[in-house]
Amino acid sequence: DAVPNRILATFKNGSLTLKNGFVIDFSVLFALRALLKKDTPGGWLETTYIDEDMRVARGNRGSLFILSRDKDLVTP
Repeated sequence: DAVPNRILATFKNGSLTLKNGFVIDFSVLFALRALLKKDTPGGWLETTYIDEDMRVARGNRGSLFILSRDKDLVTP
């Protein structure tokens, strides 16, 4: 079903980079889950607030995302 302000997200790989530069790669876990469950991990993300500097969204598993824009990194 179509829901306004909602996107479907699917993940094939992922990693976490710590402040000290150490990277934890989760790609093997995504691949293993896809083999065992015959699907790709994913869900939906629904935007509940957005302006020029910030986006607030919630995910299908109760997650809350607050995303901010670094204007120095944005090229118009």
